[in-house]
Amino acid sequence: MTQSLPPEPLRQLVYRSHAARPMDHPALRELLEQARARNLAESITGLLVYHDGRFVQWLEGPPDNVERVWQSIQRDPRHVQVEALPTPWTALRLFPDWRMRLVSSEVPAAEADAVPVEPLALDTLGHHGDIAPEFVQGIAFWRALPPAEQMAMTLCRGDEAEVQRLSQQVLEQRPLLAALGWHLVGPVSRAMGAMWMEDRLQGVELVLGQGRLQLLVRHVAGQRPRRVARPGGLALVTPAPGEQHLAGATFAAVALDAAGWQVDFAFPRDADELCATLRRRDYGVLHLAQSAVFAREDRISELAATIRHVRQTLPRPMLQILVSGRSFAENPGLSTVVGADGDGVGQGSDAAELQAMLRWAGARGWLLEASAAQTAITEVAARLLRGRYNEPHSGR
Repeated sequence: MTQSLPPEPLRQLVYRSHAARPMDHPALRELLEQARARNLAESITGLLVYHDGRFVQWLEGPPDNVERVWQSIQRDPRHVQVEALPTPWTALRLFPDWRMRLVSSEVPAAEADAVPVEPLALDTLGHHGDIAPEFVQGIAFWRALPPAEQMAMTLCRGDEAEVQRLSQQVLEQRPLLAALGWHLVGPVSRAMGAMWMEDRLQGVELVLGQGRLQLLVRHVAGQRPRRVARPGGLALVTPAPGEQHLAGATFAAVALDAAGWQVDFAFPRDADELCATLRRRDYGVLHLAQSAVFAREDRISELAATIRHVRQTLPRPMLQILVSGRSFAENPGLSTVVGADGDGVGQGSDAAELQAMLRWAGARGWLLEASAAQTAITEVAARLLRGRYNEPHSGR
């Protein structure tokens, strides 16, 4: 009788640091090759992220070996402000065949070993480094999925058995909702949009695919424990002005609900009706969702006008306005142009992040200097970026 070998002792460690100096593509490649050679000798696998002058790295392997590498990293002059983060333990390696892979906006996406990541995900990680463990687990979730176009085709054209197999594959990974947005909802929605624009999908197939995607999101959210609602945790989710696609708004509502917010869904016809809806309850959050399938650059000015109207009509310092959709996922910082407080799911719908935003809103309501500074920053950013979105674009 053959006895199974006991599982290998495993330690997992995730840390963040700042680069001592900015690193370009060649410097990152040199660092990556050095890490791979070291990890091969130490039987370590993992993932290295570099964005906006910051590192995040996930290491996994024999405990003594991980400790040696960790001590070496802390002495490496290329890293400053090195900090280990709380690491969720898993019984198995997340990246058993990756001696080290690199995720970075500095690396061309066309490179053979590039890991595609949502720009908004990298931007969020840069501003909120404590989400690093969730970010890394999201990459592991992405590895377990078929290509985005294949998933889009299954949802739009597959029979029920094919859709069920895909749903089961996703559910087995138990992804965090942020990872679901970054690695499934966003990429699959954009793949659907691209196939429709190329006449590879009919309108009814696109509608079917989006409906199935919304149902899958609800199934994933349903398997996660819901947090206890917080006092004042009222959120209103609505499609952005003129928006007919509801997948983005559905995902925002599901994520906010899972984070413990009491969510209302509305379909106002115009900005005045939106304000009337907001007056009925003491909402802390308004989430305006554009299409996750198509970029809506031609509607950016209309969305900005709606946000201005809400702020002028309802002077509530505590009301946080979030936006989401393909345009915002592909253009981090665009939320500033339209006057919103943040890019929605994955950044604004996280419970801790929303609480921080609400605390800042309270300060903004009391400190006129802070309010003036925020207004000035918003105007500068708007002038820098607005020109890209003034020209009308054809959209569907």
